[in-house]
Amino acid sequence: MLTNRLDNLALTAAKEIHRLLDLSTLEHYTSFLNTMYHYTLHSGDQLSIAGELLSDHPKYSTLFKTLSTEEESHYRLAQKDLFFFNEKPTDSMPLPVLRMEAFWKSIKKPESLSYIGIMYILENIAKHIDTAKIADFFTRLQLNKKNTRFISVHLHEDDRHGKLLELACQSVTNPSEIDLILSAGQKACSLWMDMHSSILTKE
Repeated sequence: MLTNRLDNLALTAAKEIHRLLDLSTLEHYTSFLNTMYHYTLHSGDQLSIAGELLSDHPKYSTLFKTLSTEEESHYRLAQKDLFFFNEKPTDSMPLPVLRMEAFWKSIKKPESLSYIGIMYILENIAKHIDTAKIADFFTRLQLNKKNTRFISVHLHEDDRHGKLLELACQSVTNPSEIDLILSAGQKACSLWMDMHSSILTKE
């Protein structure tokens, strides 16, 4: 089943997050916030473009336009969390974020269903993350509600968005479309893990 295969990928990505939670210092956390600022800076526009490319699939197109509205200001959460530490986002976008953006922009209308696979992964990782590990991470670094808004909001909203993407995938039965969605999900998972693991190496 397509959703099971995509969930296995999301679970793999969640395990990488568990590793990062165990290893990250406060410096790594602020680097994460900077990465997330750049990663979400153009989310609204990117999701809106995806919605337009999905115009031959009205149900999916509507879903992505809704996601665009709900995601467009998330970069401000990362920005506010950074300000708490008297830091601001870098002028340049981290290389792993550029790679993710390049992949997103490389998708053309004939392959527009690829966006379903990408967003399934991105929105379903959170449900596999051990909340106890997050709580331990917050405690270890003495973080609080004023500097963890980005994480807290995404843990909540990703759950709802993930369920919407799961419903979208359940209606896909064409084998070639399933292959397209799964392939895009695999690529997105790899890029997403690289983007987060690079925080430890400061790529």
